[in-house]
Amino acid sequence: MLRDFFRRPVRARRFLAFVPERDELAALLECMYTARLIRRRHEGVETAIVVHPDNARFVTQGNLFDQVIEECDPARARQIITESEADILYVPGRDLRSHITAFLSGARIRVGGARLRLLSRLFRTHAIHQRGDLEKLRKKGFDLFPEITSLRMSGDLALSPRVELPGQPFVWLSLFDHHDLNNTWPPGHVARLARLLTELKLRLVCPAPASIAENPAPGAPRDAQVELWREQRDYILRSAPDVVFLYGLCPEERAAGMKRAQAVVSPAGPETILASLYRKPVVVLHDMKTFRNHPGHVRPPGLHDESPVKPARRALGHPGNALELLSAPGFPLTSYIIKLANSLEKHIKPAVDHCNNSCPTCEFQSCVEFISPERVYETLKRALLPF
Repeated sequence: MLRDFFRRPVRARRFLAFVPERDELAALLECMYTARLIRRRHEGVETAIVVHPDNARFVTQGNLFDQVIEECDPARARQIITESEADILYVPGRDLRSHITAFLSGARIRVGGARLRLLSRLFRTHAIHQRGDLEKLRKKGFDLFPEITSLRMSGDLALSPRVELPGQPFVWLSLFDHHDLNNTWPPGHVARLARLLTELKLRLVCPAPASIAENPAPGAPRDAQVELWREQRDYILRSAPDVVFLYGLCPEERAAGMKRAQAVVSPAGPETILASLYRKPVVVLHDMKTFRNHPGHVRPPGLHDESPVKPARRALGHPGNALELLSAPGFPLTSYIIKLANSLEKHIKPAVDHCNNSCPTCEFQSCVEFISPERVYETLKRALLPF
């Protein structure tokens, strides 16, 4: 019997990503990107992910996970962590109880997302954006140093019956979602763009959080951010009644809507990456921070990339080191998922040649407001019209 014990086959190493929330698009993209790095660089590692059932079909399209575990109950989802016997856990969410469960799970390596500095220190979780932690991970057998890569998604995507898209061609505009900018595009610009698009017989479709459509209960505490979103939505509908708002979309429904759109307009962030995954024409709105740090414009050295390195644009203040960028406060890992270097993507920045770091605009709001709807309209015309 003892001889049989020593002859037991060695168990494959296991990677488990944990995103049970329904609307965490950025976390899903980070997990998919990390799983791709592991599959490219480490043979014999089994990859799995815990997701909300509404996101199961979406994550299977990239062929990045050997197992997709569907679970919407938070308590049961956390129990899966302890039962998985994972060697490396990736928990990018902000749920404190999930990080406590991961800390007590016995996993040899725990990795957190790019937005969890405090929790990473508290629970001794490796930070995916810090050079020191990435070097420690490499010594432990997992190389997660970033690379500029191009994921490709394909397959059918479903829209729930409650989501009604317009019957005529439309442009998808992400306005209220999570972005990498300090501020979003002003609602007045959105209304003007909607009126301009009528010349091309196009309507504007905007996804929005479900909280905007819900009527608050009498006496319930008011959320200032939700109230602001409601005011912006109401202003847009007063100025451009043809704009269509879709509420509470999960990532698969967002992707399905984008696939049916003629083009996608969005501030730089997870939404533009999602559109790029499905090779849709994308107009990316930048402030100077995201523009000068974008790998589609300046290829940072130090990444796992064998293609020729483009010369850095020092005029834009690029520090020239990918890990310095990743370590910067608030810099999103999702910006490195897609190599934005094809004709389907158009990038628009404020009409300035140099970014002044002490600019008073950035002290209060993002300079993306200086991108006019007329510039976006002309960019859409060049991308969509055949002449």
